[in-house]
Amino acid sequence: MGDSFWLYYVYLLPGEGFDRRHLLRRRLTRVTSDGADPLAGVSRLALGRFHNSALDDTWVTNVQVDPTYVDEGILGYLLSSPVDGTVEVTDCYIEAWDDHMVGAWGDCGGNRSLRRLGYALSADGPDRVPVYRCFDAAATNHFLSPDPDCEGSTTEWLLGYLLAE
Repeated sequence: MGDSFWLYYVYLLPGEGFDRRHLLRRRLTRVTSDGADPLAGVSRLALGRFHNSALDDTWVTNVQVDPTYVDEGILGYLLSSPVDGTVEVTDCYIEAWDDHMVGAWGDCGGNRSLRRLGYALSADGPDRVPVYRCFDAAATNHFLSPDPDCEGSTTEWLLGYLLAE
């Protein structure tokens, strides 16, 4: 373990003005590495899954979401910086469907890119969780899941691997 501290910052939800700002905090822990593990010195970002039942929309992100979304838990951890064997993961929004979607390699398929979420690992290894991009056609809802069968929805592809911790 290392030294922990809180980082406080102001956040605006996409499309909102400064009059709707939110004060957020994120706990950070500084760790030291002996250099043997190339991932040990890279910051990790929790990737959470949130659901809005009124919109039937699942939002997978690492930032504060609209309060109408219910927290379903953390899927795993992205890296904050690229290292060998990682892919960029982007938070996308399909306006026509009111659907939040995660894209790989910064590609939102012509839809709005909200932010870079971080970097997923492209290969399996110890303490890694696979995540699949899924699509529920009935709800026009994209989401990520560790289940290769996408919880009964359509599996689009293996997005990558998250760190378990």
